Amino acid sequence: MLMTAALVIFIVTPLVALLLWRWHHFSYFKRIGIPGPKPSIIWGNIREYHSMAHYKIVEKWFQQYGDIFGFFNGDVPFVVLKDLDFIEYICVRNFQNFTDRGVLMTLEENHPILGRALKHERSPRWKRIRSSLAQGFSGAKLKQIIPQLEEEVTQFIAYLEKDANTGEVNLQVKYEELTMNYVARSLFGISERFLGKHDHPLVTTAKAAFRGVTKGPFHMIAQSTTMFQPFMKPFYWITFALGEFTFQALTDETARIVDLRRKDESARRPDMLQNLLEARYTEVEGGPHAANGENVTRKHRPLTAEEVAVNATIFFTAGFESLATSLCYVTFFLAKYQDVQEKVREEVLNAVSSSVSKAVSLDALATSSKNIPLRGTSYSLYDA
Repeated sequence: MLMTAALVIFIVTPLVALLLWRWHHFSYFKRIGIPGPKPSIIWGNIREYHSMAHYKIVEKWFQQYGDIFGFFNGDVPFVVLKDLDFIEYICVRNFQNFTDRGVLMTLEENHPILGRALKHERSPRWKRIRSSLAQGFSGAKLKQIIPQLEEEVTQFIAYLEKDANTGEVNLQVKYEELTMNYVARSLFGISERFLGKHDHPLVTTAKAAFRGVTKGPFHMIAQSTTMFQPFMKPFYWITFALGEFTFQALTDETARIVDLRRKDESARRPDMLQNLLEARYTEVEGGPHAANGENVTRKHRPLTAEEVAVNATIFFTAGFESLATSLCYVTFFLAKYQDVQEKVREEVLNAVSSSVSKAVSLDALATSSKNIPLRGTSYSLYDA
């Protein structure tokens, strides 16, 4: 009897402590006075968050709880707000304090290869990787691909003329084909043309890669147990072996191109991938005061094949999705607001002979289109 009681206490006490710990964790927003949907002690709000398109559920919560609310993506707290001034305060004026993102994709962040992507890195390595990748986007290097972009635009206009008098046209499909032309040629030097080929394997793979992340039971379990990460390593290993990572297939293909470029000089192309291969990464070594710049040694090396491959894949998919979406919104605004359309048309005609940077209205329109919330994200305060 005594042994039974001791066994019950041994099992029940840690379980009760765990439940109290989780309850305290999920009462965070309530304690600080931020409204939001009531979280489950197991899943947080992740099941409701994935019950419909993210922008729809976020808009639903805005209507229920106001312009600022909190929810739990698994067991990770997110604050969602509409205050543009506060967003600027975090993302621009105090960006140095918010370089780390919150936990968005637990499985990908712990993946041995996908975890090397810029979006999963943490400070200070994030800053050094970002500086290295930025070398591939200098003004001089971007000018090298401008003729390619102009050629794509000319072909796209001719392509649209065929549909000009046929009634309504789904421009999202057309823009996805155009942006695939852009990113495939400027990033990888691919000469394939995708106009009129919306079912092309590369288009469908790119769409699946971006839209397939943070989906499935493995992600739900991992995202709901981030506070137990040290104990979840075996689960991650099993998931890496059994799970399907939508970015992995594209990353593997990119890795083969990277390997070919490094072995064969004749395979070099004037594209972004070649710029990344030529970029340099700065490793900082030093003692306990290295963070303050004291007694540090800096070594420069090329980015590894894995770093190039995984980040090129991120640029490929993100560029494909974001550019196509932005073009859709810009077109929508131009069609809806005729006065803005006429003003933009006049500025573009005047700027073509001088500088596109003078097209103030077009720049403002493009910026406004990017402010439309597509999906929430979070930032972590960097603890220096």
